[in-house]
Amino acid sequence: MTSTAGVSSTKTKRCFSGPSKRREQGENVTSRSEATPAAARCWTISRLARAAWNTSSVAAMKACVEAGRCDAPKIYEVRANYPKKLDHPSNETSWPKAKKFCETQGKTLPSEAQWEWAATGGDGRRWPWGNELPATCEFADFTIGPLVSPGGDSGCHGGGTSPVKSHPRGNRVLPTGTLYDLAGNVWEWCLDTYAPYPEEAQTDPLVQNPKVLVHVVRGGGWNRPARGIESAFRGAAVYTYEVGGLGFRCVRNPG
Repeated sequence: MTSTAGVSSTKTKRCFSGPSKRREQGENVTSRSEATPAAARCWTISRLARAAWNTSSVAAMKACVEAGRCDAPKIYEVRANYPKKLDHPSNETSWPKAKKFCETQGKTLPSEAQWEWAATGGDGRRWPWGNELPATCEFADFTIGPLVSPGGDSGCHGGGTSPVKSHPRGNRVLPTGTLYDLAGNVWEWCLDTYAPYPEEAQTDPLVQNPKVLVHVVRGGGWNRPARGIESAFRGAAVYTYEVGGLGFRCVRNPG
């Protein structure tokens, strides 16, 4: 049985300037669900990733591994999708393996700020689709009702992931295309190392501290309730972490 118990969650909300704006008060939420106040944050996104924003599948990872360009995810785990579940997200993949895959495709992992802008556009919505509380699995693969255990048989299928693009009401529809699975299914690695948000406004923030071995993860997973898949929730995981509820997506930044 795999578990994402090592992924801690924090909820905070920030304003965005440039494409759109928001400024709201947020809160930090510990693993014991104890809330304490946190100041509002402000990010400016000036360079938006324009393509390749969807979750990386097992099929894509398998092709890269077989070509000798990528390192295979963990295989011998109950929730591992690789190498057989070709239409599912590539889970059980550490941060270095995810980053390497993206780079072989001419892409990269998204920064945390890019990830949240993609999920919300900076308009303050709670989930990628808006503010409608997800009551069914049409929106996402998540745990409906109380979460008994982060590593338990939860989610829309009693544990484990769904095929990508299988929750149409949860899509984030943009003029340039549709983004899938930004909430639930698997947490997703970000390029940033984990750090508290600074007080001052930032432009295109990217935190990369070589002394920090913990990276930001976003989106929640199949083993999180509706609140845990809100777009403002952030998590943290050690870069070597490989579990069933953690995957990634790639972005291609403008040149």
